[in-house]
Formats: sequence, C-alpha cells, structure tokens
Amino acid sequence: MLADLNGDNVVDEIDFDLWELNYGTTNSDGDVNLNGLVDGQDFLIWQQQFGDFILSDLSAIPEPSSLAIYLAAVGLWLGSRRLN
Repeated sequence: MLADLNGDNVVDEIDFDLWELNYGTTNSDGDVNLNGLVDGQDFLIWQQQFGDFILSDLSAIPEPSSLAIYLAAVGLWLGSRRLN
C-alpha cells in the first residue's frame, strides 16, 4: 500500500503527519508516488487510501475447526429444545 508511510499496515493520520512533515522536500519518507518530491500528488494518494489496512495480517488469527462449529450448533439446538 503506497500511502502507508510508517509501515504499520494502516493508512492513517500518522502517515499524514509524515507527509506533512516532509512536504516540499525530496525526502523519501513522504514521497508516496516515488517521483522524488513530496507534494500534493502524494497527499491525494494518501487521501484515497485513508482508512485502508492490509488484510494479510489477519491471516494469523486461527479459524475454528469444523468440529467446534458443529458442537456449537448442536449445543444451540439442544438449548433451544429445552426452552420449548
């Protein structure tokens, strides 16, 4: 993601602060489009990507197994039978 200037996998205000700090310079810390200048074009890209995050980080969260889902469904079914 181009506008994630600090590498935390989220395009947020911190990335804007880095862009703003480097505005008008040739510092690569704010150069989103990698054209050698931190300018308004970089801001527009940041603005378009604001709020985006990389979903690949969520891959570390384990999914429940099919057995766990099955047992939960059976438990809910049995619980609803007792209420009737």
